[in-house]
Amino acid sequence: MVGGLKFQRYDLGFLPQGATVEVTLSTGANVRLMTISDYENFRNRRAHRYQGGLARRSPLSLTVPATGHWVITIDLDGLAATTVTSRVRVQRPE
Repeated sequence: MVGGLKFQRYDLGFLPQGATVEVTLSTGANVRLMTISDYENFRNRRAHRYQGGLARRSPLSLTVPATGHWVITIDLDGLAATTVTSRVRVQRPE
């Protein structure tokens, strides 16, 4: 939880550019794919950049834009749902 915001965190570790991250959700949720440094900014309620946003359909596929350490967060901030079940799967490029 960050400043009252509850979220799920998946540390994806080091991923190459072009890897695909597939997020499966039980309900609509906010999904953010961020670098580890942007995740730290998110945690501290500072400006951060991310791929993703409000996912209304599942599964959601996101492409890693650059090689580095990546994190996925999932939250329900601003949404009617109170719980979400999630699964994250990574496919590395061939």
